[in-house]
Amino acid sequence: MRLSGYRTGSISLTGLFGLSGSDAIDTMDAIAQFPRERTWLLPALQAAQEAEGWLSPESLVAVALHLRVPKSEVYGVVTQYQEFRLVKPGSRLVRVCTGVSCRIQGGLTLLHALQNRFALRAGETSPDHSVTLETADCLFRCAMAPVVEVDHRCYGRLDTDRLDSILDSPSPRKSLVSVPSLLKPRGDTPVAALEQLRTQSLTHQPSENPPHPSPPPPRGEGEGGGEDAFSWSVGRPSLVRHSSELRLVVGVGSCSASVGADRLMDQLTAEIERQGLSATVVEGGCNGMCYAAPVVELHRPGWPRISLKRVALEHVPSLVSSLKADRRPAGIEAVAWQESSWNGISGLDQEPFLRSQHRAILERCGVVDVHDLADAVRQGSYAAFAHALEQNDPVAVINEVKASGLAGRGGAYFGAGRKWEACRTATGSPKYLVVNGEEGEPGIVKDRHLMEGDPHRLLEGILLAAFASGAGRGILFINGEAELSTHRMESALRAAESAGLLGVRILGSDFSFHLELRRGAGGFILGEETALMEAIEGKRAMPRPKPPFPVEAGLWGKPTVINNVETLAAVPLIVSRGGAWFAALGGGRGTKLFGLSGHLARPGIVEVPMGVTLRHLIEEIGGGGEDGQTLKAALVGGPSGVIVHPSRFDEPLIPGGNLSPGSGGVVALDTSVSIGDVTRTLLAFNARESCGKCTPCREGTVRLLTLLDRPQGSNHQREIEELAEVVRLASLCGLGQSAPLSLLSALQQFPEKMVSTPPEITGGE
Repeated sequence: MRLSGYRTGSISLTGLFGLSGSDAIDTMDAIAQFPRERTWLLPALQAAQEAEGWLSPESLVAVALHLRVPKSEVYGVVTQYQEFRLVKPGSRLVRVCTGVSCRIQGGLTLLHALQNRFALRAGETSPDHSVTLETADCLFRCAMAPVVEVDHRCYGRLDTDRLDSILDSPSPRKSLVSVPSLLKPRGDTPVAALEQLRTQSLTHQPSENPPHPSPPPPRGEGEGGGEDAFSWSVGRPSLVRHSSELRLVVGVGSCSASVGADRLMDQLTAEIERQGLSATVVEGGCNGMCYAAPVVELHRPGWPRISLKRVALEHVPSLVSSLKADRRPAGIEAVAWQESSWNGISGLDQEPFLRSQHRAILERCGVVDVHDLADAVRQGSYAAFAHALEQNDPVAVINEVKASGLAGRGGAYFGAGRKWEACRTATGSPKYLVVNGEEGEPGIVKDRHLMEGDPHRLLEGILLAAFASGAGRGILFINGEAELSTHRMESALRAAESAGLLGVRILGSDFSFHLELRRGAGGFILGEETALMEAIEGKRAMPRPKPPFPVEAGLWGKPTVINNVETLAAVPLIVSRGGAWFAALGGGRGTKLFGLSGHLARPGIVEVPMGVTLRHLIEEIGGGGEDGQTLKAALVGGPSGVIVHPSRFDEPLIPGGNLSPGSGGVVALDTSVSIGDVTRTLLAFNARESCGKCTPCREGTVRLLTLLDRPQGSNHQREIEELAEVVRLASLCGLGQSAPLSLLSALQQFPEKMVSTPPEITGGE
C-alpha cells in the first residue's frame, strides 16, 4: 500500500491526523499518488475530496505535509474555490441553478419548491444529514434552463411537477467496452505514418452494432486561399459515410444528457439489437441544436444527412421499425442537411437555425464518434499536423495563422500567431503550452461543446500550436465540473498516445510533446491567464503584474503560450485550408462561436462570421422571443459583458468595437425580466469571485452592491457610476476591469430600472 511510506515506527499518518477507518485509508492513498511537489496541490485536494466526500481538517493537514506546503497556504487555496467543501454535505446533494438563464426561466420557483419540500434554506443540510440543498451560480446547461442537479446528475427543462421524479435515483448506464486502439505506425515520414493510421482506421469500421465507451452518469465553405505551403495538400475531409450500413449518431452532450440523451442511446441500442436491424449506434456530441435535443443523426447510403429532433424514448420502437423497412421515420420532426427538402423532410432552406450559420469549427460536432480515434482519422484528423511535421517549418505555420487574423477567442482577442512567434523566439526551456478550458463564466459553454463534440480536432490544434511555438510540454486545464469534457479529452489523450500522436518523436518526426490534463475547482479568476499559471504552480490564483508576459516568463519562469479552446480548434482548419480562407470570413476575423440562451425559441451553440449582429443571432437563428414575447434586452458576454438595449441589436459584434462579442454568450431577456435583478446577479457573482488581490475589485464590487440597494438620493446614480469607473480603471486584471461593465451599461440604457427600491426580483414568488 502507498501508506507504508508514511509510517514512522508504530505511528501511522492516519492516526497522526485523526483519520480512521477505510475512508482514511482511501484518502491517504489518494494523496500519496502525487509527487511531493507543490504543483500537485489542486489535484491532491480534488483526490482527497473525492475519497472522503469533503475536505476535513485532517485531510488538509495530510495534503500540506505530503506536498510540503504550509497549512495556511493550503487553506488559502481551498477557500478560493467554490467546488471544495469544508463542511460535510448530506447523503444527497441537490443544487439549483440560479444563473441568469435559469433565474429568468423559473429557477427561483424551483428553488422555493425544494426549500418547502425539504424544510431547508439554500446552503443548509437537514438535521439527519440526509440532504443538502444549495444554489449554483451556473450549471452550464443554459439552453436547457431551468436546471437542477441531483447527486451530480443534471436535469433540464424542469417544472415543479417533475421535481419528484428527478429525486428518484436513476439506474446506472450499462457497462460498455472500449473501442480498439490504433497501433503506433512505423512510416518513414509523418505523412506516411498517418496514412498507416488511416489504413488501420478503415479496418475498424464496425459492421454490426458493437458497444461504445460511455462516461458514467454525469456528476450529475469557403475556398482555400493562396498558394502557400499549407493550403495545397490538405483538402477538406468529407464527412464519413459508411458504404454498407446505417449509422445513427446520438448527440450526447452535457446539455442533451440533462434531457435524457444518454438514456435514449441505451434504449436505441437495445431496440436495434432486439429488432435485428443492421446498424451502428455511435455516441456523438451535440450538433448545437440544443433546442431540439435529444437529437439522433441518420447516415445511410443514398440518404442525405438527417437530424431527428426531440426524439423521445417512446419513439424508439417505431423509429427502428421504419429504418428496418428502409422508410423515413414518421412522427418525428426532422431536417435534411441539403438545400431543399428530401422525401418530405425539410431541407436547410426551411431550417433557419442551420441556414443562417457558417459552420466550420462545428462541422463535425454531432457527426464524429467522440470515443473513436479511428473515426476521427477517417474524417481528416491530424492530416494538417502530419503535413506540417513533414515540411518541418514551424515559422510557416505561424505565418499562416498570422495571415488568418485568428485572435484569442477567450475574450481578449490577442493575435494567436503573435503569441506563438514571441514564445518561439524567447530564451529559456522547456517551453510550455497551456490550454485554458476552465470556462468558468456563467452562461458560457462553447468550449465544453467543442471538447465534448470533437476532441481530436482540439488535440490537433494543440499539437500544431506546440510545434509552431516550440513548446515541449502542455497542460490542458478543464473546469472541475465539466465532467463530460474531461472524460472525452482523457479518452482522446490516451488514444493519441497509443497511436504515436503524442509523446516522443511523434509520427516518426523529431518533434516531441507531452500533454497533461489538469482540472480546476470553480474559480472564475482562472480565466485570467497569469492567475491560471499561479493555480497550476499550486498557489492561490491571483493575477501577476505584466510585464513580464507569459511568453517571456510564464510557468515556473519559462516561456509559456496560453490559448483558449475555441482558438486552438480553429487552427487545423486554418493550416489545411489556408489563412486566406479564414481571413475571408468575418471581415478578416474569421468565425465565432456563440451560446444562445434565455427567452429564445431556438437556444443552442452556433457559429457565424465575426461582425454578426445581435438581431441576426437572436431573431434569425434563435427564432426571437419564446412564444412570441417581445425582448427587453440581451446580455452579451456573461458577468464580464454588457446589457444591450434592442435599439443596438443592429450593431456588429466586433472585438474592440462599440459592441464586443466577449467570450460568446448571449442571453435574451424578455419584458418579464427585471434588469436591476439581472445586474445585481452579475455584480454579486463578480464580487464573490474576486481573488482579493487588488482593493478596487475586492472592495469596490461589494460597495457597488451596497449602493444599488441603498435608498436613492439626488446623487445616487452619479455616485454609482463614479465608483464603477474606479473599479474599471484601477483593477489589476481584465476580470476586475470588466466587473462593472454590465452595471454601467444598464445604468446608461435602463436608468429607471436600476434605482427601484426595493429592487425587483426576476422569477421570485
